[in-house]
Amino acid sequence: MAKAKNMSRFKNKLPMDFIPDKTICIQIRTRLNSGKLPCATAFRLAEELGINENELGYYADHLDIRLEKCQIGLFGHDKNTKLIKHLDVLDNALEQAVLTAATNGVIRCEQVFDMAKRFGLSLVMVGSACETLGIKIKHCRFGAF
Repeated sequence: MAKAKNMSRFKNKLPMDFIPDKTICIQIRTRLNSGKLPCATAFRLAEELGINENELGYYADHLDIRLEKCQIGLFGHDKNTKLIKHLDVLDNALEQAVLTAATNGVIRCEQVFDMAKRFGLSLVMVGSACETLGIKIKHCRFGAF
């Protein structure tokens, strides 16, 4: 009997030369929460396995695993809602940093992480600043968005 091919809904996102390591696949599966991989867990796991976030994203795609609980607050929380919100007041320095970092109304996920660290703010707060300014956050480090 022929072995079934991987029928992942994400198979078109994988690089043609992607060859999954079975040990990494097992490690990822052991960290799932109700069949999904929390963002913070994915970061820790990538570090433990010595792979970059993008590669871990390929494994998640290969295994047909969805990420959840985006640390920026964009997706995967209760009732599929975003945690980021429009802010009534925005710190001037943060506003300028977001506007300076944005290109054509877009900021990268990695830049949000860097700003949160630089300003000592939560990722959700920086995400909310982007939301307030109409800046879209794209290019998830795992390829989720």
